[in-house]
Amino acid sequence: MESDVVYGEVSEYVFGSGYGDGYGFGSGDGFGYGSGSIEDGYLQAVADVAASDRAEQLKTAGAVLAFWRSDKNGKPRNGGSGPARTVGMIEEEKGPLKPCQAGALHATMKPQDWKGERLWVVALYPPVVKVDDNKFASLKREIIAEIIPNFYA
Repeated sequence: MESDVVYGEVSEYVFGSGYGDGYGFGSGDGFGYGSGSIEDGYLQAVADVAASDRAEQLKTAGAVLAFWRSDKNGKPRNGGSGPARTVGMIEEEKGPLKPCQAGALHATMKPQDWKGERLWVVALYPPVVKVDDNKFASLKREIIAEIIPNFYA
């Protein structure tokens, strides 16, 4: 593994200019809808970069790359238990998989909704259950990388 910690910053600059003239006519109506946000795409990109060369391999195997938060010592902060987590650690539960209960390993794409001083990118291995729009559960979770700084601290 190339790195256990991911550091970074993102900045965007957009420049443009233009000119033109024209004519035309028309009529019509329309509608549209959509979901998602720039933040969703940004977080998925952070998770993919943290997984480095393994990102595509993990996704092809059906894994979900997402986030998990711990206390300052690397221990669960949102109702879980167990030892401090470290990069490379793989956790497994026996099942059956029952999301939001003891015995399920979780991750999220909305880390701001959870408590924790440390932010980790994790891989959840199949079977993965999507609990809601941003929370997932599995019986196997690998700690991929720690994100420093925790931009949700």
